[in-house]
Parts: sequence; C-alpha cells; structure tokens
Amino acid sequence: MKKLYITLLGLFFLNVLQAQVNCKAIKGYAYSMITLPGTMQVDENGHPVTPKIYKERFIYFFTTCKTKPTINTVLYGKTVVKVDVQPSAETYFTATKSSDQKVVRLKSSKGNYLWKLNVVENNGKPIPEKNKSVSVSGKIGTKPFLIIMKEEIELQGPETY
Repeated sequence: MKKLYITLLGLFFLNVLQAQVNCKAIKGYAYSMITLPGTMQVDENGHPVTPKIYKERFIYFFTTCKTKPTINTVLYGKTVVKVDVQPSAETYFTATKSSDQKVVRLKSSKGNYLWKLNVVENNGKPIPEKNKSVSVSGKIGTKPFLIIMKEEIELQGPETY
C-alpha cells in the first residue's frame, strides 16, 4: 500500500513538472499612449503653466499557461526599464492607433493567457521616442523566454477637456 502511495505521488509531481515544461511565451506587443492634462493650469500670478505630457508605456504578451512569468530584463532599444507584471484584467484588449485610426484588438484564444507589463521606471534615463525594438526576457516556471517586438505602436490617448 505504501508503494502505491509513493507511485501515485511521484506521478502527480511528474505531471506538474510536465505542465510547467510546456508553458511558453508566444507573442508580444509594445504600446505607448500620450496623455495630456485637460484644464489649462496657471501659476499664482495667473500665467499659464506648460502642461506636462505623460507617456504611458505598456506591453501585452501571451503565454500558454497561468503561471506568472518572472521578468528579468525589458529593453527599449538599448535602455533598460523596470516593469510591473500583472495578468490582464480582461481576456482581450482594444484600442485605436494614433497614426491611422485603425482599431487594435488582442484576444486570448483558448489555452492562452494575456499578461500586461506596465513600465514603471526607466532607471533615470529617458526612453528614446523612436524605439527600433522592444525585448522582454524572463522565465515561466523554469523555462526561459525572449520576446522581441520590432516597434512600439502609439495609441490614441483618452479625450481630455
């Protein structure tokens, strides 16, 4: 009986390890969105203050399992940035491109999971405006992955008044 329990336990762990081996990152997309403040700000003397432009950058990518990926390095061109990893709240993402007003849609198919990386810090260096490539390297379980995106797509920001 003890031998049966040990065999079943061994098969269970082998099955868990097999599930992690098959997990991989499939494809990624890098986006940015410019947000402008809506109301014109003034200083204490009533003079207009130049509004600060905020550029939000984020990356969506697909994996074949629910295991949270560990991100080692994210490069915008040659600039290393820090990111916050979170599962996408939805199974899809929809936005509009700034350049040609085309709609961008990402939807995870059955067996795929959508993850979002928010760029939270750039180590004090400015991120180049025109990035030739964006790359993400990390691990899912024990398996390393590398995703290279050829461009960063600029999306239309929210309407401000």
